[in-house]
Amino acid sequence: MRSCMTNPLARHAERRSSPVQSMYRILSPAPIPQLECSRFSAPRPECPLGPAARGARPLRASAHAAQPLRGRDALTRDYPRSDGHAACCLSRPVTILAAIRFVDAPLVVDGAAAIARRLEEPLHLVHVLPAELERIPGDAAQAFIRGCLEAQARRVRSERLPVSMEVASGETHLELLAAVARCRASLLVAGRPPPEPGRGRGGTVDRLSAQCPVPMIGISTTERLTAWEGGTPLRVTVGVDASPLASAALDLVERLARAGPVELTAVRIVYPIADCLRFGLPLPRTYFEISAELEASLRREVDAVISRARELCTTTVVSLQASLGRPADPLVEAAAAAKADLLVLGTHQRRAMSRLSSVSHHALHLAQMAVATVPATKEPAQRATRFNSVVAATDFSQLGNRAVALGCAALREGGTLHLVFVAPEQLPPAEQAALLERLRALVPPGESIRTEAELRIRGAPPGSDEAACILQTSERVGADLICVGAGGKSALLSALLGSVASRVMAGAHVPVLVARPAE
Repeated sequence: MRSCMTNPLARHAERRSSPVQSMYRILSPAPIPQLECSRFSAPRPECPLGPAARGARPLRASAHAAQPLRGRDALTRDYPRSDGHAACCLSRPVTILAAIRFVDAPLVVDGAAAIARRLEEPLHLVHVLPAELERIPGDAAQAFIRGCLEAQARRVRSERLPVSMEVASGETHLELLAAVARCRASLLVAGRPPPEPGRGRGGTVDRLSAQCPVPMIGISTTERLTAWEGGTPLRVTVGVDASPLASAALDLVERLARAGPVELTAVRIVYPIADCLRFGLPLPRTYFEISAELEASLRREVDAVISRARELCTTTVVSLQASLGRPADPLVEAAAAAKADLLVLGTHQRRAMSRLSSVSHHALHLAQMAVATVPATKEPAQRATRFNSVVAATDFSQLGNRAVALGCAALREGGTLHLVFVAPEQLPPAEQAALLERLRALVPPGESIRTEAELRIRGAPPGSDEAACILQTSERVGADLICVGAGGKSALLSALLGSVASRVMAGAHVPVLVARPAE
């Protein structure tokens, strides 16, 4: 047998084993076996981690490692399993999947185990070896990795928490995405390095956040997660608005709240000028002024979004943060002020240059606490239902009054009908009172609904036409349906000037019911 100093193949193995030995030192205080190789093969050293590591068969380079798949192909291809431990994830879903880097392995394992025990769901540990380590002669590197991973799994495994493990090889984020699809995981936990300005952009965590089809939690500390497992409330801050992303983020909050106590802080980033124009309110005097009317409208909007989560969380606080720049900075500041343990954000999963406008991308690199990014999911098909809040606009024509009748029919018992009339100019107070009474008289007597009448002035705020006034009222009151009349113009005038109904349909975020004239 020749020593490693005289055998070129052995010298190559010694050089390539240095990253493995550095990984091994982090997790095991036992001495690291030195590699000695013959001319053609390397004898397998005695691994101090026990029979679990000694009995592991060597990891072979898979065919897909040479040509990594990208995009959706990485989620649909049938990947070969690297060891027997991964077989369990094909028979039943492994809900919590932890991506292990040996630099932060104890942190990720402890955090993922705390979440899994609280959710009472199984845990699956995955480590991805760099493809270069496959060229080390023998299987000492694979034995080290498997032994270290088994040691971590054995440390947290219990009757309450079944733990499986898997070692893969190839491009890290693609292998983890494949493991998520193969194991049918519903949550991915990964280590997140401490935020450093200008560093860490475009790494594995960013790629996972931009491509992972399930929520991903990037953790940097585990104290609060382990305390939550013991019964201490988990302080969660979530960014909310009226988009589907907020609903996706709140779904994760509700899942956590069902498992243990959660104190929720809902943060709404406010752009006062834009929001005043959206609600049809007087413009503020400064960029950061939030008027009482604007605050009431925004709180009503947030309360409607977080209504389900409020019932599950122990406490709920709504915070309005005025901003002029990117939303990620005030969101992270609000989470730090609330001493949050977890910041939950929805993500569009933008890539390349479009990530510059991604809130979740910047929050991952700014926040000191754990950050969860939740991709938007397809909304399930909803059954037909009657509405709680309806805006009906009329100009007192036959079609306008028919829109009011349709709004009454669409409302459920106890709902609110908001009647809107847009005047071309400012009217004297006496005429305004008469118009409001005329609006209320359009509702048939005996209806078990609430009625609110509003008189809008065209051009207030500046640039608001009839359609804009109707849309602004709908946004401010949180309407579920808008009812308008159509047919007052000829086809030529409608093509040249456009109709109020067509502009309302083009700009509305809720269903629009149009009253058409009889044929």
